[in-house]
Amino acid sequence: MNLEKLLQTIKTELAKRETTLKSIQQIYPYLEHLSEAEILAYFQVTSVDALDKHIQQIKNTNLHHTDHLGSENAICNCTDSTGALKTLYETHALAELEMDQLNVKNLLTLRVYACPSGNGWHLTKG
Repeated sequence: MNLEKLLQTIKTELAKRETTLKSIQQIYPYLEHLSEAEILAYFQVTSVDALDKHIQQIKNTNLHHTDHLGSENAICNCTDSTGALKTLYETHALAELEMDQLNVKNLLTLRVYACPSGNGWHLTKG
């Protein structure tokens, strides 16, 4: 009986890990090709539990951001050089966090700037 409980615990933990990794890959589609170890290194964490906390922070931020959708300036149509919509960060701190990770990972020089529509922050090269 204990063996069955142990196997069920392992199965549940593996399913949780897979769900967390898939969520990260959906949030950051450019990470789809990375292994679990590469994703952990990208976010500078050592466990999938730490990634799960990151996902919860993103979800909480997105829930808070949707509270402002009723305002008249709620739409951001800013695009990058390819015409894709830019990622909108609710706070300067969140934008800086992503900027720091991208600068280290991709050897880029990015900077944070305020969205012209006043809805948050974006990243740009230069």
